[in-house]
Amino acid sequence: MKRGFLTTAKAKQRLGKDDNDNKSTKSDSSQKPTALSPNQPQVSNLLKYSDFDEIAEPRNFSYGVVDEAGLPEGYDPSQMAFNSKPVDPNDPDAFFFVTLPPVEKGATLADYPGGWTECCVSGDVKRVIENTPGFPSPPLQPLGGKPYRIADAGDKGLGVFATRMIRAGELIMDERPLIVTPNSNTEFLRDKVFIRKLQEYSLEQIRQITLHEMDKRVKKSFDRMPLENQKAFMDLFNSHSHDGSGEYIGRTRTNAAGIDVNKLRDKGSTGKLGQYSATCNEFSRLNHCCCPNAIFHWHTDTFTIRVCAVRDIPAGAEITVEYCPVLDSAAQRAQSLAPYGISSCACSPSCSDPALSKISDERRARFRKPIVLTPPIGGFIPGDYAWFQPALTRLREIEEENLQRADEYRRTLHQLVNIYCFLHDVDKVLLYAHKLDAYCRASDRVKDVDRNLLTREGVKRTQGWMTGQMMLNMQRPGMPTPVLMTFA
Repeated sequence: MKRGFLTTAKAKQRLGKDDNDNKSTKSDSSQKPTALSPNQPQVSNLLKYSDFDEIAEPRNFSYGVVDEAGLPEGYDPSQMAFNSKPVDPNDPDAFFFVTLPPVEKGATLADYPGGWTECCVSGDVKRVIENTPGFPSPPLQPLGGKPYRIADAGDKGLGVFATRMIRAGELIMDERPLIVTPNSNTEFLRDKVFIRKLQEYSLEQIRQITLHEMDKRVKKSFDRMPLENQKAFMDLFNSHSHDGSGEYIGRTRTNAAGIDVNKLRDKGSTGKLGQYSATCNEFSRLNHCCCPNAIFHWHTDTFTIRVCAVRDIPAGAEITVEYCPVLDSAAQRAQSLAPYGISSCACSPSCSDPALSKISDERRARFRKPIVLTPPIGGFIPGDYAWFQPALTRLREIEEENLQRADEYRRTLHQLVNIYCFLHDVDKVLLYAHKLDAYCRASDRVKDVDRNLLTREGVKRTQGWMTGQMMLNMQRPGMPTPVLMTFA
């Protein structure tokens, strides 16, 4: 499967050499593309393509059966062979092959139960990781033990299934990746010698060359893995076996999850540049659903991808995540899912039933638009709740669509919690606050919830409650009743 968004890296980044022989721990390594010779002409333009993503970003590449798959005639891959000359370990623009967290040379997975990851990262990102507070903390363990099993999922291959009731907000897995890699081949495509050699090729041929060079980089990280991790990586599904992707880049294209750019990103990069992805073992067995029951996030302190439930998952149910934006229309989702070999998604009635799909598309489009609520002119009228009915309707529709993973769910719950605090309805505050707390625990936003909102005594200490009390005491005829609302 593929969940990440493949992107590009910084200009003039370099790759490095394995240098473990004289180290007591698995160490950094650095290599770079062949340097430009003085007698070679400078190439000032970046090929003939105005959209660099067309040739640097594999998510835009061809998939399925590609007629031009493979290296074009005349291309010499040895020109981009890794140089064995070490690079300055303090160079922020150099790329390093490094083991994170660092482990002793000759270590086994039995010695390190949390495992480790083989990475290809820039010097800047490497320092960000190593300087993250708490790094390297051990992966978290689900309360009560592992709550899932991996089993046959029919036409989808393998899947992940709950072995007990998993409550909303509960941790499902916290897994270190097998490999972390940059999401593009920009460091090669920015090399002027490389650019010059590509001028004669078609767009598809350049993409094939790019895939070949990226495959070499992934293989270098693969070769650094322990045998158990190599087997786990090669056991992952490859949905890109006929489009020119090698067996290594094909598996990362299929299974890699994009790492949040706010947590790991090359310094100075913008837009789609400088991003990274992580390929895991068990996490890669999570299948797609257009109304998923789980959400995942990257955590640098533990160096893991963490998966939590966004709604209750009964025992025996399949645990799912999304491979594409859940608020997209059915047609947009189908287009995004095609590279994974999902030709006709039938994960829910909103996909398989045309009538329900139309209703779902209309709802998902509405969910993108924030609700603006205005209290009635004339002051507080007990029992007059019509003015915030749109928020109640939206929450009901989100839950009917099973889209608790959408951020609009959090926003709507925030609105209702604040409104009922103001109206002094403790039962309703607790109802929606506990739903909000579950969402925020699952989505790495636990600090967004005032803990006072989770108890009867605490609710009466909140700003919303006190504001409502003040308005009741000061209410005058003809004055509007203000309502505290939070959309954060």
